[in-house]
Amino acid sequence: MGYYSKGKIVGFLVVIGVLILLVFVSLKIVSVNKEKQRIKSQYVTYKNDKIDAMVAGEVIEYVSLGADYNEQGVIAYSLDTDISDDVIISYFKDGSQVELIDTDSIGNYLVEYIIMDDTNKKKIYKTVIVVDNKKPSITFPKKTVIKTEDVFNYDLEADVTSSDNSGKVKLTYDGILDEKEGSYVITYTAVDSAGNKVVKKRLIKVIK
Repeated sequence: MGYYSKGKIVGFLVVIGVLILLVFVSLKIVSVNKEKQRIKSQYVTYKNDKIDAMVAGEVIEYVSLGADYNEQGVIAYSLDTDISDDVIISYFKDGSQVELIDTDSIGNYLVEYIIMDDTNKKKIYKTVIVVDNKKPSITFPKKTVIKTEDVFNYDLEADVTSSDNSGKVKLTYDGILDEKEGSYVITYTAVDSAGNKVVKKRLIKVIK
């Protein structure tokens, strides 16, 4: 057998090996995806010969800091009877049961729904995440005019206010005033505890 023929055989075997590997990987991905779907289905839905239940609304729900949380519960049937109102609802944070979802602070909650009839009991869950996605605010007078003699005694934060829904905000500024006449731009930055930031520029006029 010549060198060229051996090369063709080796090349053919390599191609076959690559194809087999690709098929194996594809089957593995399909299997993993099916398992994820199965786990997800068990997590948020339940169905047997008698009970049919699923989480109402979003399985992962985001609630803005300070907003109201609206518990949508589950949709549950035992045969043809609606048992949604009989579902027991519990809230958990950091592994401990709590009375309610507190939207006044950032956090993750697990909502547990216990579905029962005469012979069956099943738990399904959803996740509620309280997030702060609102930027803080900065306010200052629309027009500020000061005299050159007052420049060095003027507090650039005295008439500036910042607020945020979290109640915690850090205010800083960049820029200085000079005793020379002219218009000066001061840049204010407010950052809340979640990292939301707002930047506003202020024009201050200095006159004699």
